[in-house]
Amino acid sequence: MENEVYTVAQLATKLEITERTISDALRDGKMQGYKKFNKWFVTHEQLLVFLASQEEPKPTKKKPSLGKTNKK
Repeated sequence: MENEVYTVAQLATKLEITERTISDALRDGKMQGYKKFNKWFVTHEQLLVFLASQEEPKPTKKKPSLGKTNKK
């Protein structure tokens, strides 16, 4: 799987997004790939780099403050 190469259509199916979204990401430089015979190709490694860059940190849940203080 490490040496696998994907087309735009394969990535769209795999990631469950449109081919247009993949093409835009490639054209804008957000996703790395290469063009051969006027078609985009993305290696498995390039896909992993792209996916890692898209991960957003999960927000931590804070307990709501009750506004009480322990003054005595």
